[in-house]
Amino acid sequence: DLPTAVGGVITLLDDLTYKFLTDIDLTGDRLVLGSDTTITGTSSENASITSTGLGVGVALITSTRTNPIKFITFKDVDTALDFDGLGNTIALDWNGVNFLNVPNIGTIKDIGTFIFLNGAFLNSKGILFDGTISTIAFGGSLFVGDGAAGDLIKILSTCTVSTRFRTIYSSVVAFGATTGINVDASATIPDEAFILDTVTFSGGGTYLAGVNETSNKALFIK
Repeated sequence: DLPTAVGGVITLLDDLTYKFLTDIDLTGDRLVLGSDTTITGTSSENASITSTGLGVGVALITSTRTNPIKFITFKDVDTALDFDGLGNTIALDWNGVNFLNVPNIGTIKDIGTFIFLNGAFLNSKGILFDGTISTIAFGGSLFVGDGAAGDLIKILSTCTVSTRFRTIYSSVVAFGATTGINVDASATIPDEAFILDTVTFSGGGTYLAGVNETSNKALFIK
């Protein structure tokens, strides 16, 4: 059971794990997560969250705290995420998380670390990183865009990555007007801290923008 929505907002409690056993439609409501609130599903193949009627640009999930998420799909909304750590060293460790039919995944700003493993963007794009973040890491994941203009993954010009941005053992499928990974040339990243290791690009679109293999920021392997 979820808490009762107030003004279209379902506020999940601190220090609790909410396990979704099937596909759930919040019918226009959205989730605000508490401190150390965990969301998990049984599997990203058979547990999902959507919200039919949620407005354009309104994030399905909002948080300012540490929130582990695993084994679930967020689907069929315009915007999925709005995470702003407000300068706190929060950690977002996500495993087996999918985004399906989400044209603007959303913004992650001013946090400690973001770790995304074994997940997928499916007909989805537009995860944006802003503010100061220590580490952004993707691993073992599939990123398939929707062909519309925009970036699958973007590091904004106002983002400072203090340690590294790393993508390993992953596949990026950018076709049509979609760009794969866009690291703005004005973003602050240490030398050799834009790391791509065993990443395949396909689809015929634009694969990299902003920073490429000629930059001192880049460390590309295989």
